[in-house]
Amino acid sequence: MAQGKRVKRRRRSNAGRNAAIGFTAVIAVAILAVAGMGAYVAGRDTIFPNVTVAGVDIGGMSYDEALKALEDAAVTVPSGVEATARLTSTVSVTVTSDEAGLTGSVSEAVDQAYAYGRGGNFFSNLASYIKCLSGKHEMFSEKVFDEETVRGKIAGAAERANHEGTEASYQVVGEELLITRGSASYTVDEEAVFDFIRETLISGVSATTADFAETDGSSADPDFEAMYNEIHTEPVDARYDPNTKTVVAGTPGVNFDLAEAKRLYEAAAPGETVHVPLTVTQPQVSGADDVLFKDKLAEKDTSLSGSSSNRITNVTLAAQAVNGTVLNPGDEFSFNGTVGQRTKEKGYKEAGAYNGGQTVNEVGGGICQVSSTIYFCTLKADLEITKRTNHSFSVSYLPASLDATVSWKEPDFKFKNNKSFPIKITAWVEGKKLYVELWGTKENDNYVELESKTLSYIENKTVEKVDPTLAPGETKVEVAGHGGHVSEAYKLVYDGTGKLLSRTRISKDTYKAQDRVVLVGPEPSEPAGPATTEPQPTEPQPTETYPVEPEPSTPPATEPEPTETEPPTTETQPPETQPSGGDEEMGAPGEDDGSGSEG
Repeated sequence: MAQGKRVKRRRRSNAGRNAAIGFTAVIAVAILAVAGMGAYVAGRDTIFPNVTVAGVDIGGMSYDEALKALEDAAVTVPSGVEATARLTSTVSVTVTSDEAGLTGSVSEAVDQAYAYGRGGNFFSNLASYIKCLSGKHEMFSEKVFDEETVRGKIAGAAERANHEGTEASYQVVGEELLITRGSASYTVDEEAVFDFIRETLISGVSATTADFAETDGSSADPDFEAMYNEIHTEPVDARYDPNTKTVVAGTPGVNFDLAEAKRLYEAAAPGETVHVPLTVTQPQVSGADDVLFKDKLAEKDTSLSGSSSNRITNVTLAAQAVNGTVLNPGDEFSFNGTVGQRTKEKGYKEAGAYNGGQTVNEVGGGICQVSSTIYFCTLKADLEITKRTNHSFSVSYLPASLDATVSWKEPDFKFKNNKSFPIKITAWVEGKKLYVELWGTKENDNYVELESKTLSYIENKTVEKVDPTLAPGETKVEVAGHGGHVSEAYKLVYDGTGKLLSRTRISKDTYKAQDRVVLVGPEPSEPAGPATTEPQPTEPQPTETYPVEPEPSTPPATEPEPTETEPPTTETQPPETQPSGGDEEMGAPGEDDGSGSEG
């Protein structure tokens, strides 16, 4: 059995050898056939099929037949032809027919056509032949044209033209805007350039063309509108920062001609920097300390003669509280908000004041002289008064209707800085006078005069009070008393030449009369009690005008007087009673009761 198996393996091995021998024989025959075909096609005396020269088909022709066919067709080899491709505005490439190898004669072209497919071995000759059978084979473009030289020139030009784009940039240097023009990215299509040059040279007609560079689509030019909005600024005046107590410097305005900047930029080459002049406008107030608060807008001093030491202390403390206060444009000043509540802990003392029409001693009595003096100055500076109340009784240190009473928490005195620049209040007591000044920046040459007029008088009464400490028939004046009156004040605004610009009524006020109180001794037969006598007759008093400031005189009578204006709500009436703890000063013109009157 084992012998039988060995015999079968031997038979299969013999069959494999036979198959291999047969396959090798087939391959050998095929090779011989190809070699024979290659020898056959190479040995033919005609040009391979479908071979053309300058578009003339000379395939299957003998050398002489091909030469005659080209001469009949008047075919000439291109010579002296130029093909120029502009890659960018500054880079181009030019190739001549000579550089491309398109030289010689028609006979040389026929020689090349006849030699095509005959210079190799059997296999390459057969491959060339099969290639010709499949389509046209142009000798000028495929064989004569020096592709390597042409592509080399194109590559060198493309290297110079290819460019990584840069963005435009700008900066402000001194009083110039410097803009550097950007450039777009360029990438040359070398294959398109080669096709153009080859076709042009083979055609025999010189040509020039462009648009072979491709950009990335992004713009390298600046956004001129955004640039203008960033650089263009209006001048900003200096201002006072109440938080830091310092002057914030002003900044200049900057501007430039946008249309001119665009024109200069468009005329510049990529990478070139153009210079655009800037217009710099300095602010009216630059920020130096000698610019702000350089003008005295108003000043006033009022007398403290006859005031008690306590009252002078109170006036001094209130003046110190408001001294140095700075108001930026639009800020509102509040006397109570600035001075605060008047307390003994702050050093304020008891001095004469009115409370509910009675003479009392109150802590902080007398400080209304500070609020009234400031009010007078605000009128002279033509500032906007936002809250003001006249005293219940007239004061001696200012003309009627030019005072402003205060008490904690009401009434308050307020005004607003309606100017374009900061203002500063300075206030101090020196000797027997209170001084108030307003400092700022004058915006024009206008000045203000104030006028006070008494319209009518109010008679006071004499009231007798029985004082059991007095002997019968004995009398003693407890309160001197005084009459009241109705008055009004006017603000007259003049320009720098003295011309009256406006005359406006500021307010119309009523000041109460204060009864004269006389103490009398009791009658032996009568119980003690008050007795009222008939009002004492008084002679009519003429209307009185208080001169305000001995400054610029009233304009000549020949000047036309402007129409007088009256605000609809200028009249102020004193409250019937003052809040408890009020600070309203007492006193009458020309009197001194020794307890804080305004003498």
